Amino acid sequence: MKVMIGEIGSNPRYAAYAQVHGKTPDAMMEYDRIAWPGGCMCGFIVWMSEQKQAFWKVCQSAFLDRYTISDQVAWSAFLQSVANQGQPVAREQVRSS
Repeated sequence: MKVMIGEIGSNPRYAAYAQVHGKTPDAMMEYDRIAWPGGCMCGFIVWMSEQKQAFWKVCQSAFLDRYTISDQVAWSAFLQSVANQGQPVAREQVRSS
């Protein structure tokens, strides 16, 4: 099941997280409420941190420094590519689309 980012009313980055796990955002939230009692957003926060590290490895030019992403378009495209295939999108592909 694929949920395209932008076609839903929730945070598109949360939608990518849910998609990676094969769930809708609502189903993912319900799952995380059980998996992470007392902090249902912990799974999302951990996943985003992991993805940010992966993004740094493939596109350092999208960062102002090691922790601050300046190119939000490339960051969103990267998350969508992870959600769809697990394959990062090259920055050049993002800018040409």
